[in-house]
Amino acid sequence: MSNSVDNRLRSGRLSSLLLRLLKSDSGEEVVAALQAAGFWDDDACWRLYGDSAKNYAAAGNQQRSPEAALVEKLINSVDACLMRRILEVGIDPMGEHAPRSIREAVAMFYEEAQRGSIRDHQGFIKHWTAQRRTEVAREITLSVTGPTASEGRPSITIADAGEGQLPDALPDTILSLEKGLKETIPFVQGKFNMGGTGVLRFCGSRNLQLILSKRSPVLAGPAPNKWGFTIVRREPPNEHRRISVYRYLAPVGADDSPNGGSVLTVDAPTLPIFPEGQNAYARKAEFGTLVKLYEYDTRFRTHMFRRGGLQERLDLLIPGLALPVRLHECRNYSGEARSFETTLAGLDVRLADSQNLESGFPDSGEIFVNGERIGVTIYAFKRGVARTYRRTEGVLFVVNGQTHSMLSDRFFRRKDVGMAYLADSLLVLLDCSDLSGLTKEELFLNSRDRLAEAELERRIEEELADVIFNHGALRTLREQRRQEDTAAKLGNSKPLEDALNQILKRSPSLSALFLTGTRLSNPFSTVDVTVGCKFVGKPHPTVFKFKDRPYGDLLERTCNLGQRIRLTFETDVVNDYFKRDMNPGRLLVDAVLNGSRVTVDHTLNLHDGFAHLNVHLPRDARRKDTLHLTVEVTDATLVESFVNQTELTVLAAQTNRSGGASIIKTREEEAENGRVEKRQSGIALPKIVEVTQDEWSTREMDAYSALRIVNAGLEEGDGEGRGQTPIYDFFVNVDNIYLKTEEKASPSKADVLSARFKFGMILVGLGVLRHCSQHQETDEDTLDENSVRTSEPEEFVAQATDAIGPMLLPMIEALGDLELDEPLVYGEQSGDGSEP
Repeated sequence: MSNSVDNRLRSGRLSSLLLRLLKSDSGEEVVAALQAAGFWDDDACWRLYGDSAKNYAAAGNQQRSPEAALVEKLINSVDACLMRRILEVGIDPMGEHAPRSIREAVAMFYEEAQRGSIRDHQGFIKHWTAQRRTEVAREITLSVTGPTASEGRPSITIADAGEGQLPDALPDTILSLEKGLKETIPFVQGKFNMGGTGVLRFCGSRNLQLILSKRSPVLAGPAPNKWGFTIVRREPPNEHRRISVYRYLAPVGADDSPNGGSVLTVDAPTLPIFPEGQNAYARKAEFGTLVKLYEYDTRFRTHMFRRGGLQERLDLLIPGLALPVRLHECRNYSGEARSFETTLAGLDVRLADSQNLESGFPDSGEIFVNGERIGVTIYAFKRGVARTYRRTEGVLFVVNGQTHSMLSDRFFRRKDVGMAYLADSLLVLLDCSDLSGLTKEELFLNSRDRLAEAELERRIEEELADVIFNHGALRTLREQRRQEDTAAKLGNSKPLEDALNQILKRSPSLSALFLTGTRLSNPFSTVDVTVGCKFVGKPHPTVFKFKDRPYGDLLERTCNLGQRIRLTFETDVVNDYFKRDMNPGRLLVDAVLNGSRVTVDHTLNLHDGFAHLNVHLPRDARRKDTLHLTVEVTDATLVESFVNQTELTVLAAQTNRSGGASIIKTREEEAENGRVEKRQSGIALPKIVEVTQDEWSTREMDAYSALRIVNAGLEEGDGEGRGQTPIYDFFVNVDNIYLKTEEKASPSKADVLSARFKFGMILVGLGVLRHCSQHQETDEDTLDENSVRTSEPEEFVAQATDAIGPMLLPMIEALGDLELDEPLVYGEQSGDGSEP
């Protein structure tokens, strides 16, 4: 370090440097400021992040998306605010008097004073008034500065009134790595002490981050309480080092410490770390922490509160935000003052009183896997409004209000889910907060933004698929949407379907492939609806019993190996009884197999007076075993629980009713069930709807689109089995640009060309569907996130038919005129038969 270090560390110079760094919005400005101060090029001034030369291995293996990484910073601010509150009242965060969860901590420190009891609202901000949320949100702010969306990457600043840190403590707290600072504190989200480093890779080309912090005066003790600040930077690989490394500015006493020096300090009673309106650094604070991310590489760069802005994404990533955050748009956009700040409270709050949901939603249920509970909340949006809240997201895996992973809305298009008509109108939240620590580790990667591809994840998906597949209200809504989309045109498609049937019958090969499936006389499913009577549930049940049976009767039934046990209960309780925040219901399923207690996976859905419980047989269940189930429903207000019991006799597995192979294993079982044959299953002939140009947007089509298909459920009359024949509606683009070009060139043949195009595309679509049905066991480990899975054939059909669109009609014309009177010779040969 040069002899001018003391001059560089003079307080006045450092105050000017800090303010310059605070107001910089590009990496080049930061570098210029540090070069002018004499720090940037002095390697002795820079200390290893986490005091580890291999820190990039941990810091670089974090969140995949910049928005998920940004959320970790907000979660750290929430943790810091909760920690300040508990430490200031003298409670040991790891002691017996500390709150046991984030929600309990919020209730204790943010609700008790205003409500009188921490049990009033259980720490959910959706029950607060808007005024209260705004008031608390001033403790955590996020502001966006720098260039507008069209000009470049913005900078993002997060400030909080949390516990703050002493300058000398920063290397062991905010600037540490993998020290597990909060892993034994039950009411905070952070565990691994490395999630906060995920933002670094997204901070422009130089990966620069400003950190500024001062300890709460109540917690500082006798030590001098100054503001400590530093810059974190990434140093790329060089001839001496094969991987990048992160370092932070720590020049104070660097010559006297083997690990490096301390961060810079400023002795100021207050600093303007919080925004006011469009001014990012206006409101002064006596303590707290500020983190600035320069040139942050977010995909959501437009005005923060507009469609496609950052707020929309944050709502999804922290739908159950524990504490509200105040957002400030500080870039050079025009508009009224009120359009530049708002409160981020999460999707739960936005949807709590939304008028954009279908009647009866949100709905709730439960999934139990390995004896552990996952809450299910289903949002069904009115047509066309879901895009206000989500894009292609379909299922959110949430822990303590933070999204840890997502499934796209492709999930709803899967055959075992059967909700393709609602795929763009559904959002499901899986609350995994109650899972044990071990189960969370098995389910989520440490980055907390994606799932581990393991058996547990597949089982949860399977259980959720079953909940949605058998959800009565969703089935009714699906049929309603289908009728709205197709009913007006189906009458006109009858001649087209009859002609297609004749084409298939004329060809033995096509007939064998497709005509094994049946044809539906009624294209729409029928549902029982009670006209003029809307269900109004009670806050707590006064009845919960097996459907159509007196309460207390033992239900005796049989069940088959390989199938779920489906039990239906009648009740009078509200739909969100098992999911709500205050006094929720609890479902307990006790299973005894041949006298021995076992654990069974099960799911529960409650809707408009009926609770549907689906139970898996234990893995070691065998034919002729007896399974006794005791189903208990209770809550904190009930004097007596509701207890229902059923005794089930296990029978052999049933055959696949769609004609697939039997899953019967033994000769005895084969004799009991009858002779089994393997037969090819057919495809039910589709309902065909012609789509014109003015309807393209409703079917996600354009001029180059050819065919779109939609899964409309399963054939009627096949019961509950998953081997039923799926029903598809076919939407043919009769204004396809290639069809129109051929018609224009040959106007006299327009009708023939149109028929060839429609029938050709339908046959291609049927062929692709058949391919998908034969390859449903695709190994997903070989597919990336952009691959088309054969279990989701809609996209597969769309891609295949769009690709063949330009050549279909020319190919039919050319092949139809082809006559081979002589053998076809490829290339030219010389007179003696040798190659030319």
